Amino acid sequence: MKKGISKRTLTIIIILLVLLGIYFYVRKSRGNRPLPVPDDRTEPDDNSDDESGGNGKYTDDSFPLSKDSGGENVRTLQKMLVELGGDDTLPQYGVDGKFGDETANALSELGYSEIVTEEVMDDIIADVQESSNNDGNFWSNLF
Repeated sequence: MKKGISKRTLTIIIILLVLLGIYFYVRKSRGNRPLPVPDDRTEPDDNSDDESGGNGKYTDDSFPLSKDSGGENVRTLQKMLVELGGDDTLPQYGVDGKFGDETANALSELGYSEIVTEEVMDDIIADVQESSNNDGNFWSNLF
């Protein structure tokens, strides 16, 4: 009688451990970064070379975000809202980096405050990551 583990069983265990290690490494390295959401409705701002950032109304990109904020934090917020609520979440302007009525309405409809603090943004990021892990595309969302 043979005692111990066969080479085949040992090989399978090692492969599974390596895959598990890769999974946790990738998961840790992603941290709380938002998932990218492609949006073909986004158009560059024609006046982006203007010092005011376009029309002068949407210039502040610091927290808390609210109406009339604009910039990359707002664009990231809008991408996550579209990820959570679908393409119809921002039907008129899409992901444009400008916090207006459409973005405020989307936040309200999804149950978030219209004033986005860093804590609210963290909650939205967590919800996006949770929904992406539960949508059946686990491996495609992992990488």
